[in-house]
Amino acid sequence: MAVSRCGCAWQATWTAVVGQRRGQKWPAAASDAPAPQTASLWTVLTRFQRRGIVQHRSWIRQPMQFDWSSPLTPLRILCGATFMPHIAAKLLARPLTLGFFEAAGFRPAAAFLSLALAVEVGLAICLTLGLWVRCAALVAFLFMSVAAVCVFKVSRGRWLWNAGGCEYCVFLAGACLLVFVYA
Repeated sequence: MAVSRCGCAWQATWTAVVGQRRGQKWPAAASDAPAPQTASLWTVLTRFQRRGIVQHRSWIRQPMQFDWSSPLTPLRILCGATFMPHIAAKLLARPLTLGFFEAAGFRPAAAFLSLALAVEVGLAICLTLGLWVRCAALVAFLFMSVAAVCVFKVSRGRWLWNAGGCEYCVFLAGACLLVFVYA
């Protein structure tokens, strides 16, 4: 497969697929064309959209969004940045966080802690940088909703965040839901 000017084989495949969609010819040399057995996510989603399986594919692949005229951009960045204290707590206060996961009923707690840490790092990156915004915001909403229920259970029904309640998690889940709906 030929490599594009930037040296990225994936971009060369993407350029060939986009060129085919726009009615352009495939590259002249057979070695320049992508392998027929491999299809990019974009072509698979295009096929699914034609068959009616997927209605819209815009929520999967979106460019980085830093349009400061939109009030959604600062909210999205703040939602991503608020995962940083969660990440720090999971890294710096591991025994305390493991105790919370055990009290919430997650077993094995260490595995769920690692999974939650990976999800939060991914969400922080995606929301802060504007990558896959709708998908990341939906996952963040679901993730923080589960966190709110767990905090509510462990804190025995407390609401205020400074008393160990779920107010913070509910607020962040609502903000992520707004980002999902309006992104």
